[in-house]
Amino acid sequence: MIYTWIVYIILLLLIGLIKSLISDYQVIAVYLIGFVSVVFFLFLGKYSKSIRGILLVAYIIRLFAMFWDIFARDIFILPHSGGDTEGFLQSAIRINEDKSLLSSDIYGGVYSKILGLIFILSIPERMIGQFFNVLLGVTILIIIYRILVLLDINNRTISRVMLMFALFPHAIIFSGILLRENLISFFLIYSLYFFIKWCKKPNPEYIIFSFLFLLSASSLHSGVIGIAIGYVFIYMFYSHKTSKLQFQPKSIALFIIFLVISSFIYIKYYEIFFGKFGNMKNVDDLIHTANIRSGGSAYLESLQINSLWELIAYSPIRIVYFLISPLPFDWRGINDVISFLLDSSFYFLLLLFITKKYKKHYLNNPIIIGITISLVAVIFIFGIGVSNAGTAIRHRNKIFSILLILVSMFMNDKKRRE
Repeated sequence: MIYTWIVYIILLLLIGLIKSLISDYQVIAVYLIGFVSVVFFLFLGKYSKSIRGILLVAYIIRLFAMFWDIFARDIFILPHSGGDTEGFLQSAIRINEDKSLLSSDIYGGVYSKILGLIFILSIPERMIGQFFNVLLGVTILIIIYRILVLLDINNRTISRVMLMFALFPHAIIFSGILLRENLISFFLIYSLYFFIKWCKKPNPEYIIFSFLFLLSASSLHSGVIGIAIGYVFIYMFYSHKTSKLQFQPKSIALFIIFLVISSFIYIKYYEIFFGKFGNMKNVDDLIHTANIRSGGSAYLESLQINSLWELIAYSPIRIVYFLISPLPFDWRGINDVISFLLDSSFYFLLLLFITKKYKKHYLNNPIIIGITISLVAVIFIFGIGVSNAGTAIRHRNKIFSILLILVSMFMNDKKRRE
């Protein structure tokens, strides 16, 4: 996939050099997509037949979603397209016209600035920006494949897990429309890749890269920073020599160092990595956020939280709603029914499977422990902060690929024991 990205970037630069001679931006964008697609198809040959087929299908479906969103909106508008997507596009166009906005606050933040930079390097054409998301979507799938191979997952499970991600409706939609969800998912899954590499081999570089990619994701949405909790727990207490968790003075010292570094990052770079938390700096702010309800798909509207203890007590309910909404008794029409069948029910089945398979012997696996702690932390953060089914769908999609990695480990273990 690296060669596909290189060709994409080179073509952006070449288009940028001749942009003054271009009269029809859409035609140039189509040529770029066609050329990059050929390169992508050529390098699929290095994968096995089954994996090659999955990647090919995933790419074509995402490309179709992109073209539909741009040219067939009058027939049917894809879910989540509109609003933010148009805001990001307009911000990117403004940045292309005024480069000084790259260093200013603007709607969409980092994502709009990345789109704006793409437009500056090439041409301000929506199709080129959305194709960036298509490439990200397939790249995420390839990183999932690399992680599954690294974990020594059997071939049958690899194919099944990759097919789940390739055909998952919202994974397709977020790859085809102009939202930042795919970029966040990309940073998160790459971060997880280096975390798992460290669990296999204790190279300090892997720790650095895992946090660099996690901070990159956090710069786009602060809520995902909770994943760091699982990483830190394993980095501090897992011993490669004994292949067990060990709580020693050295580990405690590392924990103190982590607290110092975290405090420094929080103080110096709060707006960059924690800006999405807004004014949530104390318990009262947290309770206030938990009581906010907005949008037509808002849920738990009658649930009011008045203290920290109530927040803790009701958090399991909010977490369930975050993961599975819109629930049947909140359905407002056919769109909610479709959302439940094609998204919520899938998360419900995955969580049911994980709960059923999470037996004691899994506690000996540091990767399972780390991923579980990370997922619980992130789900708790979003569960408290989100009270809208539409928003919940977007946010839980960020961790969908990580959830699939955890599921694959249980599926693989079952196959090995059989």
